[in-house]
Amino acid sequence: MGLIDVPGVKSRAILQSHRGRRSTNCPKVSRKTGAGQVYLAPDLARAFDAAEKAAEKAGDSFVTVERLLLG
Repeated sequence: MGLIDVPGVKSRAILQSHRGRRSTNCPKVSRKTGAGQVYLAPDLARAFDAAEKAAEKAGDSFVTVERLLLG
């Protein structure tokens, strides 16, 4: 019995029967345009900018989670 098996269900058998099939419900990844670009909501972008400025002011070369939460 596997870790996620429940009585009457064999997850390994289900996995084996679906292996090799391509699910039509899975999202498709495309790299046509805008690859590598991340767009943020304006409020989130301001929070990142404030955290980065606070880190620079403190002499840090990285932004911590605490600075993001305070930003």
